[in-house]
Amino acid sequence: MSQSGNSVHHWWVQRVSAVILLLLFPWFIYSFSCALYADSPLSFNEKLFQAIDHPLELLFFVVLLFCIFWHAVLGMQVVCEDYIHSVPLRVFTITCIKYLSSITYIILAFTIFVFYRHIFL
Repeated sequence: MSQSGNSVHHWWVQRVSAVILLLLFPWFIYSFSCALYADSPLSFNEKLFQAIDHPLELLFFVVLLFCIFWHAVLGMQVVCEDYIHSVPLRVFTITCIKYLSSITYIILAFTIFVFYRHIFL
């Protein structure tokens, strides 16, 4: 019973993350394409720096990255559960995927907040 309940929860979480990604990706593509293709003498790095110029946009960007990592981990977990038949190897692989993606997201989010700290000052 607990395995099927866990599977239903996993299914719902993956669908919710997919809907959030469907809502945030168009915003991301629009805002960054407008910033990159604007006619200005700024360099590429300066245009990227100006793409996010409001705290709400920064929040959307960090939430987008979180949902990307979350959705990817859920998908890789399903693949590991379906195709790795050795239980200890499966548990080890899924644990490594979760830890590595969490560490990567934390470092990325910290870097983004440091890079865009001018928004909060």
